[in-house]
Amino acid sequence: SARSRGKMASGAISTDFKKISELRVVDLKSELKRRNLDTTGVKSILLARLKQAIQDEDGDPENIQIQLSTDSTPRRSGKFKGEVQFIFM
Repeated sequence: SARSRGKMASGAISTDFKKISELRVVDLKSELKRRNLDTTGVKSILLARLKQAIQDEDGDPENIQIQLSTDSTPRRSGKFKGEVQFIFM
């Protein structure tokens, strides 16, 4: 799958190639923020804005290389680890 392509297992931050149309709103916003662009608007607007920015960079507007940090992994419940054992003392 496209998800495993280009992924590096070196430490916390890896990069991943994704289709822009597959990005979540939170991903779109973080990419726009990285480019100091406006992050307001609905998904279709964010999508169009990011595509335009990538075309301006002479990049591929259909596929994007995004930086994945381990703390932004969805549905990870490790947040409460370490607190749990103190509750019943």
